[in-house]
Amino acid sequence: MHTVFAQFTFFPHSVVSRNDTLLADTSTITLILTVSPGSYEFTINPAALVFNETNEPIADVSFGAYGDPSVYTQSPKYPTPLAFIQALGLWHERTPDHWFLGRNSALTGPSTVSSALEGPGTYLLAAPK
Repeated sequence: MHTVFAQFTFFPHSVVSRNDTLLADTSTITLILTVSPGSYEFTINPAALVFNETNEPIADVSFGAYGDPSVYTQSPKYPTPLAFIQALGLWHERTPDHWFLGRNSALTGPSTVSSALEGPGTYLLAAPK
């Protein structure tokens, strides 16, 4: 059985350049998506892509099948599993070990977090400790 981990939506013109070269309407590019086993982390490559700031692609990450909200007990911030779930966001590692909450990152369903993708790199579904 297959379970959807994430759905990615790339709108027209959401990728504007590659290797400092503007893309034409008829350009095609190859994206490489790598999922880290055992976590809600993924990496988008190649690094030389530039996403459109006003029409960024979107990721919808589903954690319903394998998410474990009991980890809320590892932080005094969350009194209940629901509080932990409501704090989840999609974080983007812009530089090594510097994580920023994704633009418009929000819980969009009972077990889905959606966020704009600001560019290539590593993303992680997590709640602050």
